[in-house]
Amino acid sequence: GPSESWCTKTGLLGANRFRELVEAKFFDDTRFYRVTITWLVQFGINGDPDVTRNMTVKIQDDPPKVSNQIGYLSYAKGPFPDTRTTQVFVNMNHNVALDKQGFAPFAEVEGDGLEVLKQVYVCGDKPRQRNGQAEGNKYFDENFPELSRIVTARIEEIPESWVLVLLHMGQEVLRELQEVLYRLLGLAPYAIDTVGDSQGEL
Repeated sequence: GPSESWCTKTGLLGANRFRELVEAKFFDDTRFYRVTITWLVQFGINGDPDVTRNMTVKIQDDPPKVSNQIGYLSYAKGPFPDTRTTQVFVNMNHNVALDKQGFAPFAEVEGDGLEVLKQVYVCGDKPRQRNGQAEGNKYFDENFPELSRIVTARIEEIPESWVLVLLHMGQEVLRELQEVLYRLLGLAPYAIDTVGDSQGEL
């Protein structure tokens, strides 16, 4: 997710918007509607079209400061500036071409998240995004019932007392402990709790 270091090196607007969406439970019970495992996995259309309309507020672009590498999250956007809203994709390849088009990564999938994403149903570009925005999950479920889904997305903060202890340790120890914390205790700042397909959890 968009940790403090990510916000520092990539800009606050995209990361802050993502946090707002998670706090609003916008991503709960949503579908992965654009999936090409060698390119990207996209989500960010709410199951209720009224919620999508109310939350579709365009935000200003952050200047791209890092490349669209594997596991990095960027917002989908139109061909014109400042058209980012709620739709987000995870790069499943190093998509250098997207850098020149102004797609600015704002977060990174951590732990075994990429392995989970490799299991989502590959639907390509078949689901029509405009239909999904107009009808929500009704459109996706009636026409593409096999789509994988996000059940819930929540923010989990690292306790302040732990952060103070970690700040007094060397960088190597910090990195090792961070890896252990993320994998064993689920302390990633932004976490997708459960990803499942139409038959149940993956």
